[in-house]
Amino acid sequence: MKVLFANIPFIRHVNGRIFTGPNAGSRWPWVNEGPSFHNYAPFPFTLAWAAKYAQSHGVEVVFYDGVALRHSNFNLVTETIQQINPDVIVYDVSTPTYEINNNIAMWAKHTLDCRNIFCGPHMQVYAEQCIQQMHIDNCVIGEYDIAVLDICQNGDKADKIHRFRHLKNIDTLPNGDNFIPFRPLSYINNYYDPSMNTKRVQLTVSTSRGCPFKCTYCQWPKVINNGQYRARSAENVIDELKQVKRVLGDNLGSIFFDDDTWNLGKRRIEQMCDGLKDLGVPWTMMGRIDTSKPELYKKMVDSGCVGMRFGVETFNQELSNNVKKKLDTQKAHDNLKYIVNNFRDMEFHFTTMKNLPGEKPGSWENDQKILKELASMGRKNNNIVHWQISDCIPFPGTELWEELVEKGHGEALQDFTMYDGNPHNTETLAETIGWLGEDYKPRYTEYSGKDGKLTNFPKDGEK
Repeated sequence: MKVLFANIPFIRHVNGRIFTGPNAGSRWPWVNEGPSFHNYAPFPFTLAWAAKYAQSHGVEVVFYDGVALRHSNFNLVTETIQQINPDVIVYDVSTPTYEINNNIAMWAKHTLDCRNIFCGPHMQVYAEQCIQQMHIDNCVIGEYDIAVLDICQNGDKADKIHRFRHLKNIDTLPNGDNFIPFRPLSYINNYYDPSMNTKRVQLTVSTSRGCPFKCTYCQWPKVINNGQYRARSAENVIDELKQVKRVLGDNLGSIFFDDDTWNLGKRRIEQMCDGLKDLGVPWTMMGRIDTSKPELYKKMVDSGCVGMRFGVETFNQELSNNVKKKLDTQKAHDNLKYIVNNFRDMEFHFTTMKNLPGEKPGSWENDQKILKELASMGRKNNNIVHWQISDCIPFPGTELWEELVEKGHGEALQDFTMYDGNPHNTETLAETIGWLGEDYKPRYTEYSGKDGKLTNFPKDGEK
């Protein structure tokens, strides 16, 4: 049995114009007009982990990432899949890419008569709808390592819909080997995140699954990991890096830690920093500005960190509370001032949001003022400070989406083409957040609780 793990690129034709973009490996989708992709290809960890898990159990695995390969043509995608001629295709399906994945699955069923397994964040809400289609054989909600293997081994006897069968140990495979993702070495140089402008090969590494925080706008931790945070040991991570370096040698230019929140667990981070210093490869990370004290940031820089990416979203405490980010915005501001003033020759990238629930005139403008001041401070130390601006979008399966549906707006949110990152569509979706009203207060949910209780937060972690 040959199983293809496929990351299908976003491809859409509108009135003679073509739009392309990444698939579900990106937390925040976007589109690019024209057949050429933007200089951005996120590594699809969930898909790659599932591929490695199946391979470790004796399954013949083929990995195809049409995003990294810049396959911007439907025929090119289908020709590639036909050459592979798989018995099973595993799709990582996001809401923006449901349409293209569905079209590929229909073609594959008709042409190859293979089994189609739909996984990914879109399944959180729409698995029941998808499984009604004759060309879709199985759907998986949540992480899909265990589920895909079960389907491959049991075929028609396997459950039509698998729900949240998560691995507790993400350090090792059943045979004791390091549980590192399946990596396509032939085009590994294509994976790149330009927000951290470091030398290629920019190796993308994830040291954990999920996130203990309960931000209501955030799709990934909730719909894939169901709020369950699990971290790999520092020893396990460093072992992975050493393995990859032995293969790539001097071609390994930099490392990017693309966790939902990398800097959790003080002792674990210190141990990783010790290993990274010995490794001698420059590295960057994505995390939270309020989970580490200044001395830990210093240790990170001393060990080779050249760039930091933080999810700030807003400096307005009320708005931050409204999305249950559990961020002390004053502490965040103080920590940001510390890092841009005390380190040199660094790159800092901050993710920010507008159109948050309860946002009032002037909030966004004040955030911009603070960000510009931080950039000015950074320039004195030859630091590069930049930020991205995202609209708050109610992605299916998030708490914000659920609340809007409960208020009777579900039908308006079922146009999947609206979630593709096109600026017009993004602005339209952002307007839906306004339906919650300027006096909005976060509600009680089983997932996040009244106080945004943190799940599996490291005992030695620091808020």
